[in-house]
Amino acid sequence: DELAARSLVFENARAPAPWTLPSTRALVTGRHPERFAVSTTLPEPLREQGWATAFFGGNAFVSASYGLDRGWGLHRADQGVDAAAMVDRGLEWLNAQQGRDALLMLHFMDPHLPYEEPASHRTLFAGEPPPAEIATLGESFDRWDVNAAGELSTAAREHVIGRYDNNIRYLDDQLARLLGSLRESDLVVFVSDHGEEFWEHGGCEHGHALYDELLRVPLLIRAPGLEPGKVDTPVSLMDVMPTILDLLEVDAPETLGRSLVGLARGERGQAEIFGERALAFGWPLYGGQRWGAMKAGAKYLTHVGSEELYDLSSDPGEQSNLLAGKPWAESAPQRAWLAEALGRDVRLGFLAGVQA
Repeated sequence: DELAARSLVFENARAPAPWTLPSTRALVTGRHPERFAVSTTLPEPLREQGWATAFFGGNAFVSASYGLDRGWGLHRADQGVDAAAMVDRGLEWLNAQQGRDALLMLHFMDPHLPYEEPASHRTLFAGEPPPAEIATLGESFDRWDVNAAGELSTAAREHVIGRYDNNIRYLDDQLARLLGSLRESDLVVFVSDHGEEFWEHGGCEHGHALYDELLRVPLLIRAPGLEPGKVDTPVSLMDVMPTILDLLEVDAPETLGRSLVGLARGERGQAEIFGERALAFGWPLYGGQRWGAMKAGAKYLTHVGSEELYDLSSDPGEQSNLLAGKPWAESAPQRAWLAEALGRDVRLGFLAGVQA
């Protein structure tokens, strides 16, 4: 909240995917995830101009094994590194770059199953003892443990959410150390690569669906020349890379994402351009292919023959499917949104089955 008060807050930002790998690829290239291998990454044009660049992460999906080291002068990703160690690494590196332009990216894992907050934060939001269904899981549990526990009571669900909040608070305390060491002239971007479901649509964790609890993410930008405030125009993680380069006055490669600088400064026509843009979602981790698109305040989703449409202004929780019981012809405009956003044909397919 303290950072937000000094930043431009994009209240309607979304990730293109509900998990780390595709979203981070889009974040650092400004393009859809499948274009990562043929795209310029954020640090590359900066390094060409003599910048020092470093990435520290705590998730295997941002490691060199998945190509996320490309372009960075220093890249280190170790599974499970906690926020305190991550901030220590970042501050040590920054202090070694005195007098030099520097780009640092930190990717934190703390608000992510398995929850492993330190004892100092263990009971801030989740009490002791935990409900019986959760107690059997132990102190550290993952998505499969929670799902295997079956239908959880309200108290058990609240305990899981409390553990999540414990970890957010722990991360917040560590970020305060990092932010407190920066100058007002430094450019700061705070963003998440995905959200987390806590049974809003019957599931938990992430990677499995395209509802807003998984896609809608925080995006805060604090930069010289940008007045603090709030923007409710829909934007994408793909817009972050061109925005950073624009603010640094560095030529950006061609991207699908757009710089948010004009929108942030209220330039004429920018709100309309972003508001009329179709945004695509997809690339899930679990459960087969899912695709979706958002345009003009509505969101369309499709998965193995089912289609959903939600008016986000009147139904932000995505509970009332406007296409329920409707013929496929009525969703033709929404399929056109998806084609527009993806830049490829989207057609009806038919699945034939034989009943024994």
